[in-house]
Amino acid sequence: MLHVHTVNATVLSRIVKTPELYISGFEMQKSLSGQTTHLDTVCVPVFDNDQDIDALASRIAHYAQEHSLNYGFLLRGHGLTCWGRSVEEARRHLEGLEFLFECEMRLRQLERL
Repeated sequence: MLHVHTVNATVLSRIVKTPELYISGFEMQKSLSGQTTHLDTVCVPVFDNDQDIDALASRIAHYAQEHSLNYGFLLRGHGLTCWGRSVEEARRHLEGLEFLFECEMRLRQLERL
């Protein structure tokens, strides 16, 4: 499991007001295990950060009972946590998600022009 505090992950997690970030249309989605096309939609859960780690863990566990946690999740205003079957796969997911977050940030900025 990897956890990072990148600018893209932190800012995007605050821009997204919904409990999930949906990304589609980017070829780089295929860097995530199980994604075979840019036509699919990648869902990244976004959890409100909490200083009460037990409460946060409980919310994440409750979400995982109802939904898939495939690659990772965002903590609002904090960063990205991701994983894989190996360190190499976790790192690939981290790099892929970070790339997708940057694309999403730039797309949102340009759409506002």
